[in-house]
Amino acid sequence: MACSQPVCPPRGQLDEVDPYNMNYAARGFSGNPAELPGNADVRNGAEQWWYHNPGHEYLAANPLYVPNLDALLLAAVHEEEDHFTPDIGTFDLSSRIQRSGIPFPALPADFLGSLPLELRLHVVDFLGLRDIADLRLASRAFEQLPVSIWYRLIRDEMPWLWEAWDEIECAHVPSIWTTVTANDVQLAVKKRQHYASVLSDEYPEDNIEDYLDFPLSMPMTTPRPLILPTARTNWYQVYTQIKRNWSKLKGLQNCQRIWADVEKVIARIMAHCSLAD
Repeated sequence: MACSQPVCPPRGQLDEVDPYNMNYAARGFSGNPAELPGNADVRNGAEQWWYHNPGHEYLAANPLYVPNLDALLLAAVHEEEDHFTPDIGTFDLSSRIQRSGIPFPALPADFLGSLPLELRLHVVDFLGLRDIADLRLASRAFEQLPVSIWYRLIRDEMPWLWEAWDEIECAHVPSIWTTVTANDVQLAVKKRQHYASVLSDEYPEDNIEDYLDFPLSMPMTTPRPLILPTARTNWYQVYTQIKRNWSKLKGLQNCQRIWADVEKVIARIMAHCSLAD
């Protein structure tokens, strides 16, 4: 798995850590799970038995297959004949055209307007969403921005959104168990037991398991993860729709939680390995 955040080590770096240093670094951990980095909602529910706190339902949501997420994302994808590119302007500025008889208020001199486009976009690359919004209010030179800006924001703010990763970056194939529920497993076991009972009467001297593997094979097929085409996706629409529907995307909330926990664990491992060196 590749990681885009600075806190994560380059691919394969953890595999190259000296085992002796890893063992030495591990002495810094007390072994008390309460001292390990983790999500506060998880700690609040981790009693002798799991306690389901209202509002924390996302902790049990599947982080890979999120209901309605694919439809939300695919709605932002354009067909090739649409001639869409990430360099087009994000906003419809037609509403600010001056109406006859209603003059615009006098505006102070916009010194940022003298900057070339390349330099303006370079400035925006260093800003977060709030600063970009303030800059658009302060200068008309930044009133219109390309859609590609929101792709960068998504990669920075939502690194756990696998659908935005390039196919080369995200070659991981999820385990079949990410798609199988407890009911699926129980149903498969009951079917195997039923077939075994019937077949054992018909073929008492044969290995019944050989007959069961074909009609009741496990695992089933894993759905192919969605990868959005970078050049044909309206990333502003993706960003705003995720923000707008965040409360409904329980699985995505869980994915964010898992990503944050893994980042903390990796950072702690790397820090201890550095001390051990």
